[in-house]
Amino acid sequence: RGIKTHPGRAPLRETLAAAALIQAGFTSDKPLVDPMCGTGTFALEAALLAKRIPPGWFRRFAFEAWPAFRPQRWAYLRRTAGERIATLGQPAIFSSDIDPDACRSLGECVQEHGLKDAVRVQTADFFGLEPANLPVPGPGLVVINPPYGRRLGTPAEGRRLVQSILARLHERYEVVAGFGGGCD
Repeated sequence: RGIKTHPGRAPLRETLAAAALIQAGFTSDKPLVDPMCGTGTFALEAALLAKRIPPGWFRRFAFEAWPAFRPQRWAYLRRTAGERIATLGQPAIFSSDIDPDACRSLGECVQEHGLKDAVRVQTADFFGLEPANLPVPGPGLVVINPPYGRRLGTPAEGRRLVQSILARLHERYEVVAGFGGGCD
């Protein structure tokens, strides 16, 4: 999609993140909290949605090298799409992670692509965040792409982490029942 060139250790496809956000009902008028953002796939896709930036806006396409390509028509389409891009008054997307390198990479990407009006990045541990102190107005949507695979250790350690995440969400965040497939 042309924006994320800094892969993380728990990659999530951009299209899957965008689809999950849309399915969850994300809109730019409600905040989004991504407290285990890694390199920020959810945050970046949410920023594109909130600012109405078309997918692929920041990249070139192979068809631009085709003999039948019409640069003037393409320029018109881009100009028309560009007129719909919004400037936001303040960031409504808060992303944090315990990995300072991942947060730095995300922050650089946000800066480079003009998304600072949409996304705020902070190095922080999910288990230490207090919803009332977050720099975005609530209530909104929380998305989490927690670590998975070998980085979790044993299956029992993985289950404990997921249980801890769910307990923290229920303890500190207002959880809306009935959404999604549920977790056991």
